[in-house]
Amino acid sequence: MNYYLRLLKAIQFRINLYISFIMIRRKFSHIAVLIRHRYHFLEKKYENSRHLDICMEWLCYAQNASKSGGVSGGYSLEKGWLPPYPETTGYIIPTFIKYSEISKDKQYIDRAIQMADWEIGIQLANGAVRGGMGIKEYPIVFNTGQVILGWISLFEKLRDEKYLKAVKNAADWLISVQDNDGCWIKSTYLNTAHSYNSRVAWSLMTVYKNTGMMKYKEAAMKNIQWVLSRVEKNNWIKDMSFFPDNQPLTHTLAYTLRGMHESSFYLDNQIKEQIQNIVFNALVNIKQSIESYQNRRNNLFFMPAKYNNQWQGAENTYSCLTGNAQLGILYYKYYQILNDQHFYQIYNEILNSLKTVQCLSSNNTGIRGGIPGSYPIWGEYMRYIYPNWAAKYFADLILINK
Repeated sequence: MNYYLRLLKAIQFRINLYISFIMIRRKFSHIAVLIRHRYHFLEKKYENSRHLDICMEWLCYAQNASKSGGVSGGYSLEKGWLPPYPETTGYIIPTFIKYSEISKDKQYIDRAIQMADWEIGIQLANGAVRGGMGIKEYPIVFNTGQVILGWISLFEKLRDEKYLKAVKNAADWLISVQDNDGCWIKSTYLNTAHSYNSRVAWSLMTVYKNTGMMKYKEAAMKNIQWVLSRVEKNNWIKDMSFFPDNQPLTHTLAYTLRGMHESSFYLDNQIKEQIQNIVFNALVNIKQSIESYQNRRNNLFFMPAKYNNQWQGAENTYSCLTGNAQLGILYYKYYQILNDQHFYQIYNEILNSLKTVQCLSSNNTGIRGGIPGSYPIWGEYMRYIYPNWAAKYFADLILINK
């Protein structure tokens, strides 16, 4: 009996020793990140494919961490892996589909199916998608639109009607809560109208594309018209921030521009041209601000985290890396439309800057391959966190040029 007791204690000791070793190693990996960001020790850049592959591995670790099929909201230096996030899990699905086509690795389709099925499993009875990280009981308009984009992409790939059914239920709910003027106020963040819900309009356009039902296009058009009513003479768009009368992060600014751009392809040529001119001029204004900040910050690429209504950087102490990646995607899209090499140059500068903050050598799977929310990592946006959507947009930034 004493022998088995001693054996059990020895096993327990070794388990505790191993856990302690893992925790110490994890803390060292966190300290290493803080030191690199404090002294601007940039990571080595490799070919795009290597950065992409390790980023996709990080997203797989994030999905595994949730143990649900959904994708963890991210890795926190303070809390570890976060709960699964319905909104971003939804729009990660198209990234996995695209990567599976390029890599010829079927696991990414399988993983996309797990995400989409998890989203169906937690879809609210009224058709809406839940707000927040984890399994919350309240619906959010923006989140619903983003998950529609994921379900639609998988429906277009597999033609499985269950995804189209989930899409129509979600889209019908969006129409039911839309204001008469085309914006959404009910079931939005802070119950406030946001121009970045142009991405919700985009999602409704994709529902129209796959069903032929005009009610979805009409609802999307109403929202785009509302966003156009927010455009000022200098092409600034009001209400792009999370908060009323606040300067928007590049993250929500890019959300707004991308939603308008993608929606424009479903509209007549006159409105399409109007929208694309607004987006083009916004990118020109941002480009000019980027160049002025680069000149003042040695050779370290820097994009302000926020902008004011004069297209001037309004938050210069950190950069919102998610927004940088999102804007990089738009620069590439408009390089393709206009064949403007200046836009391609900005795309490359954004991509290369993000490579220098993606750690490929950490032994911590929460860090290796991920992208911080802010640079430095203690910046205001997603402080001390590697959000899954930053990794998603970084992957998209590389995939768009494949």
